[in-house]
Amino acid sequence: MSSADTALKTPLSVGRKRFLHGVFTTAIEGGIQYWAEVGEYHWQARRSEGHPNQQPVEDVDGFYATIRSNERDLEDPNDNGWGFDDLPSTLRIDLDVVERGTKLFARYCRGEINSHGEAVPEDEQKALSDDHYWRQFLAAEATHGQDGDYDATVADEIIQWGLFGESVFG
Repeated sequence: MSSADTALKTPLSVGRKRFLHGVFTTAIEGGIQYWAEVGEYHWQARRSEGHPNQQPVEDVDGFYATIRSNERDLEDPNDNGWGFDDLPSTLRIDLDVVERGTKLFARYCRGEINSHGEAVPEDEQKALSDDHYWRQFLAAEATHGQDGDYDATVADEIIQWGLFGESVFG
């Protein structure tokens, strides 16, 4: 991301960060294990560095995890396991990845892009049926988790979209 892109980036509200933190935690603890091994996992911080006895709180600004593919060939040092040659073997999931994935997955749910992240012509877009569970995610995304719902499967999809720009696994 260029400095011009960073300067134009709108700061996220605390409510939005909490929502993204929840998606992140759901993905790490229940969504992505079938395709990724979690290495580092940071989701909480102390309220005050000078007071070690205080209870930890969600780190909505600095959460992250590092992951490696479950599919890599351990005998081949050049195999990252992701199916994309240009990616490192270890990937980092953080606030920006979850926000990017959330936006892309919402576009996918609305039929604006296909599962490969390619634009769908407006006259070919198909909305989800009223009873489709992903509509609950769209409500949660629009309200930063105040309404709607999502599960580990949705959180998994969001991480895939954030890392790869498309749905890759499952």
